[in-house]
Amino acid sequence: LRARRPAPHAGAVGGPLAGALRAALPAEWSPTQLETYARCPFRLFLQLGARLPDPATGDLDQEPRDEGSLLHAALERFVEARLARRAWPPAGDAADVAEAHAVAESVFARFEAEGRTGDPAVWSARREAVLARLARVVLAEARDHDGLVPALLEHRFGGRSERPPLEVRAGAETVLLQGRIDRVDASGDRLLVVDYKNARHATAYAELLDPEAMGVTSFQVPAYLAAAARDLPGREHLEAAYALLRKAARTEPFATDAADPVLSLSAPEGAERAGTEGAGGAGPRGFAAGVVEVVRRIRAGEFPIAPRTCEGCPYGAVCRAEGSAGEPDDAGGGS
Repeated sequence: LRARRPAPHAGAVGGPLAGALRAALPAEWSPTQLETYARCPFRLFLQLGARLPDPATGDLDQEPRDEGSLLHAALERFVEARLARRAWPPAGDAADVAEAHAVAESVFARFEAEGRTGDPAVWSARREAVLARLARVVLAEARDHDGLVPALLEHRFGGRSERPPLEVRAGAETVLLQGRIDRVDASGDRLLVVDYKNARHATAYAELLDPEAMGVTSFQVPAYLAAAARDLPGREHLEAAYALLRKAARTEPFATDAADPVLSLSAPEGAERAGTEGAGGAGPRGFAAGVVEVVRRIRAGEFPIAPRTCEGCPYGAVCRAEGSAGEPDDAGGGS
């Protein structure tokens, strides 16, 4: 869907507030922040400028983000243990499932101590559903490995990672990106970026793997591929897929090669303005140009209420946009 066209000057931050806003902006940007802006500029303003917290659901059940984090942590420990004893891929048998469940129990204990499992009465039943989901994911790992072996887990770049950020350039402008990649599998001259999502439906994620969306609405996939290719040099064949934990399946991967211009970290001057329309852009212009253009708009204080969708937005109470702000988003949960 195209972004709704905002009225002239709607959402503009100017005057003394503009300086305060720029001072509050990060030195290094995350791809998720850029995707939030592409989804709705005003939503990013509420996060970065107004610093509004993401309201809790108020449900007795576990927060979806905490459930996603729990599954991430259990999978990371399971994969690390298998790699340490050179037992990858898993066979997907009862012993593998039992191992994953044992790992999960230690993660459960930590989340329970931190108060991140919701109401205890609800959690006692919910944990069984989480264990069943983890078992299905282990079976999927045995099925879908395709000869690749995890090479990087929870791989950070930029920020406090001691690895440099990505430097993205368009003309004379440079933007620094930081991030954390859930997992990178590799073998020979091939690598696959795997991003865990605590979701069941693939439609939204398939759209983010479309090359024409990269630099327009999709920033995470090209940034992660560029960082993985930089930190695992020598791989010519690059792929990215989302692992949908609720479905225990992966999306059809985006596949390209290291020389693909859509992943280039530099673009000629003026390329960032090409093909733009509305708040998030509406035409292919390349990843680097899209990154620089979005950050330019943020620094200029351009935050119109122009949602591509209000689904899952937690800020419906402070937004005048008509839509379904605040409704649950099955495509969300985990990054």
